[in-house]
Amino acid sequence: MANNDAEVQEKPSANPGVLEARKKVRFSDVDMLATYHEESSSTTSHGDIPPYAPKNFRIRERRSQASIASDARGKYLSIRPGDELVFEKHVDPGKESADVIRLTNIFSKYVAFKVKTTAPEKFRVKPSFGCIECGGSKTVEITVQPGFVAGAQKDRFLIMSVPLDQEPSSHEELVDYWRDLLKEGTASGSTSPEIDEHRLKCAVVTHPIVVLLDGKDKSSPAEPSVEALTEKLTVIEAKLDELIACQRTTVSVQKKAMWNSLTAGLAVILLFLFTKVLTVLFSSPSGTTNSRS
Repeated sequence: MANNDAEVQEKPSANPGVLEARKKVRFSDVDMLATYHEESSSTTSHGDIPPYAPKNFRIRERRSQASIASDARGKYLSIRPGDELVFEKHVDPGKESADVIRLTNIFSKYVAFKVKTTAPEKFRVKPSFGCIECGGSKTVEITVQPGFVAGAQKDRFLIMSVPLDQEPSSHEELVDYWRDLLKEGTASGSTSPEIDEHRLKCAVVTHPIVVLLDGKDKSSPAEPSVEALTEKLTVIEAKLDELIACQRTTVSVQKKAMWNSLTAGLAVILLFLFTKVLTVLFSSPSGTTNSRS
């Protein structure tokens, strides 16, 4: 299948005092049918993280737990992340790195999506196209091929989406739909107004990224982040404060009970002595009288 390339021209700065040169960025298709047999047997039109993901690295599920403020909302899709993909640079240059894009349909109809990149030879995109029902979500896995991670920050991704009246009956039908739609745009010299586009940058980091597959870590445990450790420490401190307060309360109750016992004991002793004194006082005159008579 011939690749459909899309040239997107960046807009100049809105500030009239700043002049920016216009750049043309060429986005190319990944081979959409190359992964058809893999995807058709293991994913649905509204699936989440695909089960066919490689097991030699961890795929980030932090996208599903991230703040909604990080999302980009277009005409038809909510895209997470909304700004950039992040890839981890491993010590071993032959090790793969990956990130995920979570797409959520916020439109009232089916929405078809398509993912393009400026460097299709560097990345694997699964799935690179698909259809999402109203309110449904789809997770797209972006994997950097070994040896290309270091320069990935120069690359870009383009997410295209368009509404559909009904769900396509097959992958081939969806491929043909996108091919015809993009051909129309190429012939007219502009993108179809129905197509909504969103760009993502790429970033490369050297620190470990905590990532999950299907909600469970499929590889060795990742090192916890500073935020996670701080949160755990706060919880531990709160528990410790509760234990100290409980212990203080227990000691206070014990002391009070001890003083109550001592007071009661002293009261009994004083009462006993008082009784004895009264007994002696009242019995003494009677005894003296008897002795005199």
